[in-house]
Amino acid sequence: MDNEPRGRVRWGWDMFVIAYVLVLGLNVWATESAFGGWLAPLAGFVLWYLAVGHRALMTRDARWGTIYLIGAIVLLSWCVMSNQWLSPLQGAVVPAVWWLYLPNRRRATAATLAVCGAAAVALAVYGHDNPAAGWSTTKTLVYTLVVPLILIAASVLAGIWADELLRWGQARASLVGDLRETEEQRIVLERETAVVEERLRMSREIHDTVSQDISGLRLLVERARRQAEDCPYQRGEGDKVPRLGLLQETLEMISTAIETMLTDTRELISATAPTPSGSSLRDAVERITYRFTRETGIDIHTDTIDGCLARESEVVFIRCLQEGLSNIRKHSQASQAWLAIKLKGESAIMTLSDNGCGLPVRATNGFGLPGMTDRVSQAGGVFDVTSPGHHQGVTIHVRMPIAPHGQGTSAVDSNSQWSRHNLGVEG
Repeated sequence: MDNEPRGRVRWGWDMFVIAYVLVLGLNVWATESAFGGWLAPLAGFVLWYLAVGHRALMTRDARWGTIYLIGAIVLLSWCVMSNQWLSPLQGAVVPAVWWLYLPNRRRATAATLAVCGAAAVALAVYGHDNPAAGWSTTKTLVYTLVVPLILIAASVLAGIWADELLRWGQARASLVGDLRETEEQRIVLERETAVVEERLRMSREIHDTVSQDISGLRLLVERARRQAEDCPYQRGEGDKVPRLGLLQETLEMISTAIETMLTDTRELISATAPTPSGSSLRDAVERITYRFTRETGIDIHTDTIDGCLARESEVVFIRCLQEGLSNIRKHSQASQAWLAIKLKGESAIMTLSDNGCGLPVRATNGFGLPGMTDRVSQAGGVFDVTSPGHHQGVTIHVRMPIAPHGQGTSAVDSNSQWSRHNLGVEG
């Protein structure tokens, strides 16, 4: 038992027993107008509770419970034989009996019979030893038979009810514990799923970029090796010079491939790095576009809001911007690009366009955008890419809710007027 609940149990039983005995003693004193011979056994009952009953109720140990029960029955009988008005003292013993022996109802019922039976016998002894009390046969039967039977029945029924209530509470506590455990497992599974999805996305990115570059680089190295082996065996300077020219051309291609691979690696690292939490969306956009312009020479005209969006929406915008700029660098042959992030109703819209060569005809996959489409969709947004035609550039639209995903009015509905036929295509 935890320390806090155990402390509440201790003080609860102590207050109950002491208050019960105090009220009962005051009632007997008011009735008798004297202490007589009943005060000593009553004081003994209290001391027995403090010495043994307190520990038994705290530990619920069977041995201590049995010792307390035997002593309580003896002292209860002594109290009742000294004064008939102390017979209600069994009301302080019976609840403790059920507390000690539950969930074993049979033992609790047997102990209740022992307590009430002892009180009935003590009352019979009192009536026999005190003829002055003037008990009639009917009164004797009521005190020693009817009332004890009623007390036994009421105690057993109340004990069973308390046991059922306790079991119900335990079942509820167990259910709450199971629900908490299930919720924790769900959170863990969601995190593991997110990690797996991110690893899958990373593997696709690496396969589409770095691994392809490495494969091409390996072929170029094999080609250069063969050309280098052929050079010493050529006859005449006229034949040797062209062969050296081919080798030089291959080496240039290897150098270009290495540069491309390094660029892809840097972009991959940049795309997966966490977005700084202390900066605004505009600050992050300015850092990314400045670096892009410095590395590529392509001018980017920006128009970005300075307000704060939901963290999830900001991250999606940053990742889409990084992926879009990567495609402009690799495929667009553009000289300029335009970026705008604006608010419209309860949504924020990012538009990225360029003046490059546009998308190939029937381009429905590749260019790294299936993963970006999934990212936007999972965050509650809408992704769309269009290309009017050859040499007319590409435009990417990303629409995200201002409020966190799952709160407020969703920016996405089934009748969205956004074009969906190009989902999965990236410019």
